[in-house]
Amino acid sequence: MRKFLLAASALAAVALAPVSASAALFTIDYYSSYAEVPGVGVSVSGSAFFTETVDSVSFIDFNAAGAPAGRPNASGPFAAVITGTFSVTGATQNFHIGSDDGAYLFLNGALVGSNPGIHAYSTLNYTSSFAPGNYAFRVEYFNGPCCGAAVGVTFEGVEFVPVTPGVPEPSTWAMMLIGFAGLGYAGYRRRREVGATA
Repeated sequence: MRKFLLAASALAAVALAPVSASAALFTIDYYSSYAEVPGVGVSVSGSAFFTETVDSVSFIDFNAAGAPAGRPNASGPFAAVITGTFSVTGATQNFHIGSDDGAYLFLNGALVGSNPGIHAYSTLNYTSSFAPGNYAFRVEYFNGPCCGAAVGVTFEGVEFVPVTPGVPEPSTWAMMLIGFAGLGYAGYRRRREVGATA
C-alpha cells in the first residue's frame, strides 16, 4: 500500500508541475457569431466553438492541410481572437500583421491599427515605444463568406510570455486531498487488519 501511495503522490506531482519554458505563447479562440465594427474591432458573441494554444502565429493558413480538428477553414465566416502577453526587449517594438480578411491590433487594451473589410492578403505595420514591462496583445480577425482565410503576426523588439495554465479551483484541491486522505486511511486500516489476524 505504501508503494501505491508513493506512486499516486508522484503522479499528482507530475500532473500539477508547472509548464516548461516551451509552453504555448498565444491563445486563439474561434467564434461563429461576430460583427465587424469599422474603426472599433470585431465584436464576437456567444462562446468560442474552438480554442487552441500555439507557439507561433507568424502565419496561419486556414486552408492548409493538417490543421487541428476543430479549427475552422475558409469555407465559411468565422472570427478568431488571438491573445498573448509580451515583454519589451528593445527601444522600439515593431508589429506586422497580415490578413485575408479583416484584422485589428490591440496593444495594452488600445486599438493601434486596423486592416478592415473583406480583401486579399495584405499587411499592416505598427511601431510602438513601450517602457520596459509586460503588456497585453490582442488581434481580432474575421474571415468573410468564402475563399482565402489567413492571418499572421510577426514582431521585433518584444518577447512573448508563455501562456500560464489555469490554477485548479479550491473544490478541485479539496477533492484531491480527500482522495489522498481516503487512500491513506484505507492503507492504515488494511495494515491494522493484517496485524490483528497475525
